[in-house]
Amino acid sequence: MRPFLFIKGEQEFTQHLRNIARKQSVFIIINTLLFIVSSFLYISVQKQVLPLPVEYATVILNVGQILLMFLITSILLKATTPLLTQYTQFLDATSRRMLVNVWNYMLWGIALLIVVARYTGNISSLGIGLGVFSAGLAVALQQPITSLVGWMIINSKQPFRIGDRIIVRNMQGDVVDITTFYTVLREFGRDTAGDDPTGVLITLPNNIVLQEAVFNYTKEFPFIWDDVTVSITYESNFAHAKKLVKQAAEEVLGDSMEKAVNRMRFYLKDTPQENVLSEEPIVFSTFAPSSVDFSVKYVCEAIKRRRTKSEITYRILELINEPENKGKVHIAYPHTEVVFHK
Repeated sequence: MRPFLFIKGEQEFTQHLRNIARKQSVFIIINTLLFIVSSFLYISVQKQVLPLPVEYATVILNVGQILLMFLITSILLKATTPLLTQYTQFLDATSRRMLVNVWNYMLWGIALLIVVARYTGNISSLGIGLGVFSAGLAVALQQPITSLVGWMIINSKQPFRIGDRIIVRNMQGDVVDITTFYTVLREFGRDTAGDDPTGVLITLPNNIVLQEAVFNYTKEFPFIWDDVTVSITYESNFAHAKKLVKQAAEEVLGDSMEKAVNRMRFYLKDTPQENVLSEEPIVFSTFAPSSVDFSVKYVCEAIKRRRTKSEITYRILELINEPENKGKVHIAYPHTEVVFHK
């Protein structure tokens, strides 16, 4: 479990519960007041205290019954939501948030069906009417409905969760919120070099998971492979260059790579990628037109990718320029060299 994401997720979930509880309390108070008013009006009309036709009593009674149903639903949700969160502590914050939302929608849906069935008087005709209505609604509200389906997929299959770093349709960011119809990303990259945050919030419709590939940097673990490449001249000491490049990576990473790889082994067990796991940086060399390229491959935290690359690059430059390494390794760069032959 990623500690910083776990804590952030719990904090957001706690705030989400507070918002729900506040809305439920307000709704209960409003419904109670309206129910009291409707009861008073009903009694007043029945006893002819108010100068209104007696037929109005039926309308007021129906309104009062609807308000009572909504009041009971609100009280039930107010009582059961804390219990639901208490008995699902073993789940992560995103899953518990999804359960709370589904529970709220389900109870309100049942209450609405009861009210509609009560005043249509026929369950079968209600079903036919709902079928016709749903077909028309599906055409008119195609985007919201597919976004709702996307939301269900996001919560069940979890292609990403709050706190994950993803790229989808050339948009990249950290997931900060998943609502019924939209996912909100805090963007990184784009107008800045590397993976630095831009401060921009991106709102995506949830149906995008049905249409586009989602690249998740941190779904299973918050680490990625990365590399730093340095071009060395053909006149350099290649063995010494390889040693310096690996040393620079080891000094910057410390034991963080070993710890990261040990966590990754659990997820990559019995997969082809398990065979390429290494607890220390690996240096590869490749011929280039005017140099030999040494690339050091390592594992680092996804959100620290640019910082780690920068620190390794700077440490390589420092090691090459140390007195004991002077003249042994030369960095290649575009230039013209004239050689005279007798």
